[in-house]
Amino acid sequence: MPNIVDVFGGDGFSVKELTDAINLFPNQYGLINSLGIFSQKGVTTTSVAVEINKGVLNLIQSQPRGTQAAKNVRGKRELRYFQIPHLPLDDRILPSDIQDVREFGSPDQLKTPEKEVADRLEEISKKHDITYEHLKAGAIAGEILDADGSTLLDIFGEFGVAENKVNFVLGTDTTKLQEKTQEVWGLIEDNLEGDTLSGVIALCSPSFFKSLTTHPKVEESFKYYLNNAAQAANMGGFVPASGPGLPGSIQQATEPLRRDVRKGFVWQDITWVEYRGKATHLQEDGTTVSRDFIAPNTCRFLPLGTQDTFRSYFAPADWMEAVNTVGLPKYSKVVPDMGGRWVDLISESNPLPLCLRPKVLIKGGIASGDL
Repeated sequence: MPNIVDVFGGDGFSVKELTDAINLFPNQYGLINSLGIFSQKGVTTTSVAVEINKGVLNLIQSQPRGTQAAKNVRGKRELRYFQIPHLPLDDRILPSDIQDVREFGSPDQLKTPEKEVADRLEEISKKHDITYEHLKAGAIAGEILDADGSTLLDIFGEFGVAENKVNFVLGTDTTKLQEKTQEVWGLIEDNLEGDTLSGVIALCSPSFFKSLTTHPKVEESFKYYLNNAAQAANMGGFVPASGPGLPGSIQQATEPLRRDVRKGFVWQDITWVEYRGKATHLQEDGTTVSRDFIAPNTCRFLPLGTQDTFRSYFAPADWMEAVNTVGLPKYSKVVPDMGGRWVDLISESNPLPLCLRPKVLIKGGIASGDL
Protein backbone atom coordinates (compact mmCIF):
# COMPACT_ATOMS: atom_id res chain seq x y z
CA MET A 1 0.00 0.00 0.00
CA PRO A 2 1.51 3.38 -0.97
CA ASN A 3 2.41 5.73 1.85
CA ILE A 4 0.79 9.13 2.26
CA VAL A 5 3.52 11.05 0.38
CA ASP A 6 3.19 8.70 -2.61
CA VAL A 7 -0.53 9.41 -2.69
CA PHE A 8 -0.01 13.17 -2.75
CA GLY A 9 2.49 12.78 -5.55
CA GLY A 10 -0.18 11.39 -7.91
CA ASP A 11 -1.63 13.16 -10.95
CA GLY A 12 -4.72 14.16 -9.00
CA PHE A 13 -2.56 16.47 -6.89
CA SER A 14 -0.66 18.16 -9.71
CA VAL A 15 -0.38 21.96 -9.84
CA LYS A 16 -2.85 22.11 -12.71
CA GLU A 17 -5.43 19.88 -11.01
CA LEU A 18 -5.27 21.70 -7.68
CA THR A 19 -5.28 25.15 -9.31
CA ASP A 20 -8.30 24.18 -11.39
CA ALA A 21 -9.98 22.83 -8.26
CA ILE A 22 -9.48 25.95 -6.14
CA ASN A 23 -10.82 28.13 -8.97
CA LEU A 24 -13.94 25.98 -9.30
CA PHE A 25 -15.17 26.79 -5.80
CA PRO A 26 -17.89 29.45 -6.10
CA ASN A 27 -17.13 32.80 -4.53
CA GLN A 28 -19.38 32.75 -1.47
CA TYR A 29 -18.36 36.10 -0.06
CA GLY A 30 -19.19 39.59 -1.02
CA LEU A 31 -21.96 41.86 -2.19
CA ILE A 32 -19.45 43.84 -4.25
CA ASN A 33 -18.38 40.64 -5.99
CA SER A 34 -22.02 39.80 -6.78
CA LEU A 35 -22.51 43.15 -8.53
CA GLY A 36 -20.18 41.99 -11.30
CA ILE A 37 -18.90 45.50 -11.98
CA PHE A 38 -15.22 44.51 -12.17
CA SER A 39 -14.21 43.04 -15.52
CA GLN A 40 -11.43 40.50 -14.97
CA LYS A 41 -8.23 40.11 -16.94
CA GLY A 42 -5.17 37.95 -16.38
CA VAL A 43 -1.77 39.46 -17.14
CA THR A 44 1.66 37.88 -17.54
CA THR A 45 3.51 40.41 -15.36
CA THR A 46 3.54 41.37 -11.68
CA SER A 47 2.51 44.95 -12.45
CA VAL A 48 -0.01 46.43 -14.83
CA ALA A 49 0.29 49.50 -17.04
CA VAL A 50 -2.86 51.53 -17.52
CA GLU A 51 -2.94 54.00 -20.39
CA ILE A 52 -5.18 56.99 -19.79
CA ASN A 53 -6.28 59.02 -22.79
CA LYS A 54 -7.74 62.29 -21.58
CA GLY A 55 -9.82 63.43 -24.50
CA VAL A 56 -10.49 67.15 -24.88
CA LEU A 57 -13.91 68.23 -26.18
CA ASN A 58 -13.82 71.85 -27.35
CA LEU A 59 -16.48 73.93 -29.03
CA ILE A 60 -15.54 74.86 -32.59
CA GLN A 61 -15.46 78.59 -33.24
CA SER A 62 -17.09 79.68 -36.51
CA GLN A 63 -14.79 81.27 -39.08
CA PRO A 64 -15.43 83.29 -42.25
CA ARG A 65 -15.24 81.11 -45.33
CA GLY A 66 -11.82 81.09 -46.91
CA THR A 67 -9.98 81.82 -43.65
CA GLN A 68 -7.67 79.61 -41.60
CA ALA A 69 -9.44 76.81 -39.72
CA ALA A 70 -8.99 76.34 -35.99
CA LYS A 71 -6.38 73.74 -35.00
CA ASN A 72 -7.57 70.55 -33.35
CA VAL A 73 -6.41 70.07 -29.76
CA ARG A 74 -5.82 66.42 -28.92
CA GLY A 75 -6.03 64.86 -25.50
CA LYS A 76 -2.96 63.93 -23.48
CA ARG A 77 -2.09 60.28 -22.95
CA GLU A 78 -0.68 59.06 -19.66
CA LEU A 79 0.79 55.70 -18.69
CA ARG A 80 0.59 54.62 -15.07
CA TYR A 81 2.06 51.47 -13.52
CA PHE A 82 0.47 49.65 -10.60
CA GLN A 83 2.09 46.84 -8.63
CA ILE A 84 -0.20 43.84 -8.16
CA PRO A 85 -0.47 42.62 -4.53
CA HIS A 86 0.91 39.17 -3.74
CA LEU A 87 -1.31 37.19 -1.31
CA PRO A 88 0.15 33.78 -0.34
CA LEU A 89 -1.51 31.41 2.13
CA ASP A 90 -0.11 28.02 3.14
CA ASP A 91 -1.37 25.08 5.19
CA ARG A 92 0.18 21.82 6.36
CA ILE A 93 -1.37 18.35 6.35
CA LEU A 94 0.06 15.86 8.83
CA PRO A 95 -0.48 12.08 8.76
CA SER A 96 -2.36 12.45 12.06
CA ASP A 97 -4.91 14.68 10.29
CA ILE A 98 -5.97 11.66 8.22
CA GLN A 99 -4.86 8.48 10.00
CA ASP A 100 -7.73 6.82 11.94
CA VAL A 101 -9.89 9.94 11.48
CA ARG A 102 -13.53 9.23 10.67
CA GLU A 103 -15.10 11.15 7.80
CA PHE A 104 -17.54 13.75 9.07
CA GLY A 105 -21.11 12.42 9.01
CA SER A 106 -20.03 8.84 8.35
CA PRO A 107 -20.16 6.13 11.06
CA ASP A 108 -17.43 3.92 9.61
CA GLN A 109 -15.73 5.61 6.64
CA LEU A 110 -12.24 6.95 7.26
CA LYS A 111 -11.02 10.24 5.84
CA THR A 112 -9.03 10.06 2.60
CA PRO A 113 -6.16 12.31 1.42
CA GLU A 114 -8.35 13.52 -1.45
CA LYS A 115 -11.13 14.61 0.91
CA GLU A 116 -8.70 16.30 3.30
CA VAL A 117 -7.18 18.31 0.45
CA ALA A 118 -10.64 19.26 -0.85
CA ASP A 119 -11.69 20.48 2.61
CA ARG A 120 -8.52 22.51 3.05
CA LEU A 121 -8.80 23.97 -0.46
CA GLU A 122 -12.35 25.10 0.18
CA GLU A 123 -11.35 26.83 3.41
CA ILE A 124 -8.36 28.49 1.76
CA SER A 125 -10.48 29.55 -1.21
CA LYS A 126 -12.97 31.31 1.10
CA LYS A 127 -10.16 33.26 2.75
CA HIS A 128 -8.87 34.40 -0.63
CA ASP A 129 -12.41 35.40 -1.61
CA ILE A 130 -13.07 37.53 1.47
CA THR A 131 -9.66 39.17 0.99
CA TYR A 132 -10.57 39.92 -2.63
CA GLU A 133 -13.85 41.46 -1.45
CA HIS A 134 -11.86 43.62 0.97
CA LEU A 135 -9.61 44.80 -1.87
CA LYS A 136 -12.65 45.63 -4.02
CA ALA A 137 -14.20 47.57 -1.15
CA GLY A 138 -10.98 49.58 -1.07
CA ALA A 139 -11.10 50.10 -4.84
CA ILE A 140 -14.60 51.62 -4.69
CA ALA A 141 -13.44 53.80 -1.78
CA GLY A 142 -10.38 55.03 -3.64
CA GLU A 143 -7.88 53.51 -1.21
CA ILE A 144 -6.94 49.82 -1.23
CA LEU A 145 -5.87 48.64 2.20
CA ASP A 146 -3.80 45.66 3.30
CA ALA A 147 -5.07 43.28 5.99
CA ASP A 148 -3.28 45.28 8.71
CA GLY A 149 -4.91 48.52 7.59
CA SER A 150 -1.88 49.96 5.82
CA THR A 151 -2.36 51.50 2.39
CA LEU A 152 -1.51 49.34 -0.62
CA LEU A 153 -2.70 51.85 -3.20
CA ASP A 154 -4.10 55.37 -2.96
CA ILE A 155 -6.13 55.52 -6.19
CA PHE A 156 -7.10 59.17 -5.79
CA GLY A 157 -3.48 60.12 -5.22
CA GLU A 158 -2.21 58.07 -8.17
CA PHE A 159 -4.71 59.70 -10.53
CA GLY A 160 -4.19 63.15 -9.02
CA VAL A 161 -7.86 63.80 -8.23
CA ALA A 162 -9.76 64.74 -5.09
CA GLU A 163 -12.49 62.55 -3.66
CA ASN A 164 -16.06 63.77 -4.21
CA LYS A 165 -18.10 63.88 -0.99
CA VAL A 166 -21.73 64.62 -0.18
CA ASN A 167 -22.93 65.49 3.32
CA PHE A 168 -26.49 64.17 3.65
CA VAL A 169 -27.13 65.99 6.94
CA LEU A 170 -29.34 63.11 8.08
CA GLY A 171 -29.53 64.47 11.61
CA THR A 172 -31.76 67.32 10.39
CA ASP A 173 -35.39 66.49 9.61
CA THR A 174 -35.76 69.31 7.09
CA THR A 175 -32.81 68.31 4.91
CA LYS A 176 -33.81 68.22 1.25
CA LEU A 177 -32.53 64.73 0.50
CA GLN A 178 -33.71 64.89 -3.11
CA GLU A 179 -31.15 67.63 -3.70
CA LYS A 180 -28.46 65.43 -2.15
CA THR A 181 -29.28 62.49 -4.42
CA GLN A 182 -29.36 64.79 -7.45
CA GLU A 183 -25.91 66.01 -6.46
CA VAL A 184 -24.68 62.40 -6.37
CA TRP A 185 -26.15 61.66 -9.81
CA GLY A 186 -24.64 64.82 -11.24
CA LEU A 187 -21.16 64.10 -9.91
CA ILE A 188 -21.19 60.58 -11.34
CA GLU A 189 -22.57 61.61 -14.75
CA ASP A 190 -20.13 64.52 -15.07
CA ASN A 191 -17.12 62.28 -14.39
CA LEU A 192 -17.92 59.19 -16.47
CA GLU A 193 -15.74 60.63 -19.25
CA GLY A 194 -17.57 58.83 -22.04
CA ASP A 195 -18.37 55.60 -20.21
CA THR A 196 -21.93 54.37 -19.85
CA LEU A 197 -24.05 53.54 -16.82
CA SER A 198 -27.33 51.77 -16.18
CA GLY A 199 -27.90 52.90 -12.59
CA VAL A 200 -26.36 54.00 -9.32
CA ILE A 201 -26.02 51.93 -6.15
CA ALA A 202 -25.30 53.11 -2.62
CA LEU A 203 -23.52 50.62 -0.37
CA CYS A 204 -24.34 51.90 3.12
CA SER A 205 -22.83 51.13 6.48
CA PRO A 206 -25.51 49.94 8.94
CA SER A 207 -25.45 53.25 10.81
CA PHE A 208 -25.86 55.30 7.62
CA PHE A 209 -28.63 53.01 6.35
CA LYS A 210 -30.56 53.32 9.62
CA SER A 211 -30.23 57.10 9.62
CA LEU A 212 -31.42 57.24 6.02
CA THR A 213 -34.42 54.93 6.35
CA THR A 214 -35.61 56.63 9.55
CA HIS A 215 -35.32 60.12 8.10
CA PRO A 216 -38.80 61.74 7.83
CA LYS A 217 -38.41 62.41 4.09
CA VAL A 218 -37.63 58.76 3.34
CA GLU A 219 -40.26 57.40 5.73
CA GLU A 220 -42.85 59.59 4.02
CA SER A 221 -41.90 58.21 0.61
CA PHE A 222 -42.28 54.63 1.91
CA LYS A 223 -46.03 55.19 2.24
CA TYR A 224 -46.41 55.37 -1.52
CA TYR A 225 -44.42 52.30 -2.55
CA LEU A 226 -47.25 49.81 -2.07
CA ASN A 227 -49.83 52.03 -3.83
CA ASN A 228 -47.53 52.60 -6.80
CA ALA A 229 -46.91 48.85 -7.15
CA ALA A 230 -50.65 48.12 -6.99
CA GLN A 231 -51.47 50.79 -9.54
CA ALA A 232 -48.85 49.51 -11.94
CA ALA A 233 -50.21 45.97 -11.62
CA ASN A 234 -53.82 47.11 -12.21
CA MET A 235 -52.74 49.00 -15.33
CA GLY A 236 -50.92 45.98 -16.70
CA GLY A 237 -47.56 47.54 -15.99
CA PHE A 238 -44.46 45.73 -14.82
CA VAL A 239 -42.87 46.48 -11.48
CA PRO A 240 -39.21 45.47 -11.75
CA ALA A 241 -37.87 43.03 -9.19
CA SER A 242 -34.47 44.67 -9.17
CA GLY A 243 -32.91 47.97 -10.02
CA PRO A 244 -30.98 48.66 -13.23
CA GLY A 245 -27.81 46.65 -13.54
CA LEU A 246 -28.42 44.76 -10.31
CA PRO A 247 -28.34 41.01 -9.69
CA GLY A 248 -31.62 39.40 -8.73
CA SER A 249 -30.41 38.95 -5.14
CA ILE A 250 -30.96 42.66 -4.52
CA GLN A 251 -34.72 42.99 -4.53
CA GLN A 252 -36.65 46.21 -4.88
CA ALA A 253 -38.80 46.63 -1.77
CA THR A 254 -42.32 47.45 -2.99
CA GLU A 255 -43.70 47.19 0.55
CA PRO A 256 -41.00 48.79 2.71
CA LEU A 257 -43.39 49.35 5.63
CA ARG A 258 -43.91 45.57 5.81
CA ARG A 259 -40.60 44.19 4.55
CA ASP A 260 -36.96 44.40 5.54
CA VAL A 261 -35.46 46.88 3.08
CA ARG A 262 -31.82 46.28 4.06
CA LYS A 263 -31.31 44.02 1.01
CA GLY A 264 -32.09 46.94 -1.25
CA PHE A 265 -34.74 49.48 -2.16
CA VAL A 266 -34.86 52.02 -4.97
CA TRP A 267 -35.39 55.67 -4.06
CA GLN A 268 -34.56 58.69 -6.20
CA ASP A 269 -33.34 56.22 -8.85
CA ILE A 270 -30.59 55.03 -6.51
CA THR A 271 -30.58 51.51 -5.10
CA TRP A 272 -29.78 51.71 -1.40
CA VAL A 273 -28.31 48.58 0.20
CA GLU A 274 -27.03 47.94 3.69
CA TYR A 275 -23.50 46.57 3.43
CA ARG A 276 -22.23 44.72 6.48
CA GLY A 277 -18.99 43.38 5.03
CA LYS A 278 -16.29 42.84 7.65
CA ALA A 279 -13.50 40.42 8.45
CA THR A 280 -10.86 39.78 11.08
CA HIS A 281 -7.11 40.10 10.83
CA LEU A 282 -4.70 38.02 12.91
CA GLN A 283 -2.01 40.31 14.27
CA GLU A 284 1.59 39.38 15.05
CA ASP A 285 0.87 39.24 18.80
CA GLY A 286 -1.82 36.60 18.24
CA THR A 287 -4.80 38.90 18.80
CA THR A 288 -7.41 39.61 16.16
CA VAL A 289 -8.98 42.86 15.05
CA SER A 290 -12.20 43.28 13.09
CA ARG A 291 -12.48 45.74 10.23
CA ASP A 292 -15.60 47.11 8.56
CA PHE A 293 -15.18 47.29 4.80
CA ILE A 294 -17.24 50.50 4.73
CA ALA A 295 -16.60 52.93 7.57
CA PRO A 296 -19.42 53.65 10.05
CA ASN A 297 -21.75 56.58 9.25
CA THR A 298 -20.76 56.54 5.57
CA CYS A 299 -21.91 55.08 2.29
CA ARG A 300 -20.29 54.56 -1.10
CA PHE A 301 -22.01 55.52 -4.34
CA LEU A 302 -20.86 53.96 -7.61
CA PRO A 303 -22.22 53.57 -11.13
CA LEU A 304 -23.53 50.28 -12.46
CA GLY A 305 -23.35 49.03 -16.04
CA THR A 306 -20.06 50.73 -16.91
CA GLN A 307 -17.76 49.33 -19.59
CA ASP A 308 -14.26 50.51 -18.70
CA THR A 309 -14.43 52.08 -15.24
CA PHE A 310 -13.81 49.03 -13.02
CA ARG A 311 -11.24 46.34 -13.79
CA SER A 312 -9.50 43.53 -11.94
CA TYR A 313 -6.10 42.23 -12.95
CA PHE A 314 -4.53 38.91 -11.92
CA ALA A 315 -0.79 38.29 -12.00
CA PRO A 316 0.79 34.82 -12.34
CA ALA A 317 1.84 32.88 -9.26
CA ASP A 318 5.35 33.25 -7.86
CA TRP A 319 6.17 29.71 -8.98
CA MET A 320 8.38 28.33 -11.74
CA GLU A 321 5.34 26.65 -13.32
CA ALA A 322 3.63 30.01 -13.75
CA VAL A 323 6.47 32.22 -14.96
CA ASN A 324 5.26 34.56 -17.75
CA THR A 325 1.90 32.82 -18.02
CA VAL A 326 -1.47 34.57 -17.94
CA GLY A 327 -2.51 35.09 -14.33
CA LEU A 328 -5.38 33.14 -12.76
CA PRO A 329 -7.56 34.22 -9.81
CA LYS A 330 -6.10 31.60 -7.45
CA TYR A 331 -3.34 28.97 -7.41
CA SER A 332 -2.66 25.90 -5.28
CA LYS A 333 -0.27 22.96 -5.10
CA VAL A 334 1.07 20.36 -2.64
CA VAL A 335 4.73 20.09 -1.66
CA PRO A 336 5.63 16.83 0.18
CA ASP A 337 8.29 16.86 2.89
CA MET A 338 11.38 14.98 1.78
CA GLY A 339 11.23 12.86 4.94
CA GLY A 340 7.54 12.03 4.47
CA ARG A 341 6.52 13.76 7.71
CA TRP A 342 3.94 16.11 6.14
CA VAL A 343 2.80 17.78 2.95
CA ASP A 344 2.40 21.51 2.59
CA LEU A 345 -0.63 22.86 0.77
CA ILE A 346 0.50 26.11 -0.85
CA SER A 347 -1.81 28.70 -2.33
CA GLU A 348 -1.73 32.28 -3.51
CA SER A 349 -3.71 34.93 -5.32
CA ASN A 350 -2.43 38.07 -7.00
CA PRO A 351 -5.39 40.38 -7.63
CA LEU A 352 -5.58 44.11 -8.25
CA PRO A 353 -9.04 45.67 -8.54
CA LEU A 354 -8.95 49.22 -9.90
CA CYS A 355 -11.32 52.09 -10.55
CA LEU A 356 -9.96 53.88 -13.62
CA ARG A 357 -12.30 56.86 -13.19
CA PRO A 358 -12.01 57.54 -9.46
CA LYS A 359 -13.97 60.81 -9.61
CA VAL A 360 -17.16 58.76 -10.11
CA LEU A 361 -16.68 57.35 -6.61
CA ILE A 362 -18.80 59.40 -4.23
CA LYS A 363 -18.55 59.22 -0.46
CA GLY A 364 -21.70 60.00 1.51
CA GLY A 365 -21.81 60.85 5.18
CA ILE A 366 -24.46 61.33 7.85
CA ALA A 367 -22.79 64.60 8.87
CA SER A 368 -19.78 66.67 7.83
CA GLY A 369 -17.65 65.02 10.52
CA ASP A 370 -18.03 61.65 8.77
CA LEU A 371 -16.44 62.93 5.58
